[in-house]
Amino acid sequence: MSNASDAGLNRREFLDLAAATIAAAMVEISLPVIAEAQGSAIKSDPRYAFADCVADLVIPATDTPSASAAGATIFVLFALDRRLGDLDPAMLTTVRDALNIAAGGDFLSQPTGRQTELLSGFDATAYSKNPVAMGSPEASWRGVKAAIVAAYYSSEIGATKELTYAPTPGAFHNITLTPDFRNPSIDGFGEGL
Repeated sequence: MSNASDAGLNRREFLDLAAATIAAAMVEISLPVIAEAQGSAIKSDPRYAFADCVADLVIPATDTPSASAAGATIFVLFALDRRLGDLDPAMLTTVRDALNIAAGGDFLSQPTGRQTELLSGFDATAYSKNPVAMGSPEASWRGVKAAIVAAYYSSEIGATKELTYAPTPGAFHNITLTPDFRNPSIDGFGEGL
């Protein structure tokens, strides 16, 4: 564990933040409903266009819908404003400012290819540094990206179009049952087959 002066986010902390964001929403089940109900108000938020653009750069439309199509942007702004999972509204501003500097102007006015290039470079930098200082553009990006991913995969589109349903938990192992077959003693732990 690091001390407060070199506090930052590593891969485990990123996953913890994503999980905490989802868990916070699940603890109070009404949060996604409230976020959806406030969707039109959130869409008029001046931060919405930037957050929506970045969400679609993180999870673009492919053979499945994009993050914005899944409504992830609404939840991300909601989560930032409610400070879910250690998120802070200032994180989005910090990320926007860093990308505007990298773009040499307004990030949103750049063509999509250039936006992708700038965000990819910023993402690589953010995840190449360990630890990162809290409040830094890198730490802010890690928090915003975690919120985008959590929002997408907890949405109906993310859960039903992107992910597949596995009716049995754990891995499937193809085994041949013979008269002398015996279950391994550690069968319940997914090992031994």
